[in-house]
Amino acid sequence: MPHSTLEVFNLSKAFQKQMLFENVNLQIQSGEICALVGKNGMGKTIFLKCILGYEPFDDGEVTIAGHQLNNREQIRLHSAYIPSDGHDLCDLLTPLEYYRFIIAVYQLPEKETLHYANDLSVQLGIESHLERLMKELSFGTKKKALLLGALLYDPALLICDEIFEGLDQSSVEAVISLFQERARNNRSVLFTTHLQDLLKAVSTVVYRIENNQIMQIAK
Repeated sequence: MPHSTLEVFNLSKAFQKQMLFENVNLQIQSGEICALVGKNGMGKTIFLKCILGYEPFDDGEVTIAGHQLNNREQIRLHSAYIPSDGHDLCDLLTPLEYYRFIIAVYQLPEKETLHYANDLSVQLGIESHLERLMKELSFGTKKKALLLGALLYDPALLICDEIFEGLDQSSVEAVISLFQERARNNRSVLFTTHLQDLLKAVSTVVYRIENNQIMQIAK
């Protein structure tokens, strides 16, 4: 039975005296793969950060898997975020060290999780990079390494900002396959992209941010 993974109520945000979005209402159900599109500068990245509690907003309410944003422990357990530029917090770790860190933080079974990580690394084509420092990886490889880490603890909501940018075709297909696998397991994905040809291939719902609103344009 589908249920709401993300609920956004009357969300408003101004940035540098410019209204980015106003009174936005949005629901993502379990098993949905949702794309968010819009021109550069429309506020897609800021919207993603707002719904995760990383960026303050002016008005509204957000819940993830039924939990308010101020319940940081539950938000951390039920959501994951892959930024468009990759974050540098783990640059001095290897992917394998990063995955061991995730195992410790989320109290995952080590042997089974590392086996799963190895399987995912093969699927994503990064198995030969697991013991290199993150800062030494290419842009696309680092994104895939971060995505793998997010998948280890199986969050209800996976949010990816321009995840397909910098990936070759085989990597794009691998990421799409992982998104679809999550959907079959009643997990949700929200991603931004400027690659229009991907929308029909991967998304079940498409939203557009425009004129301070976020509107569903396809399902």
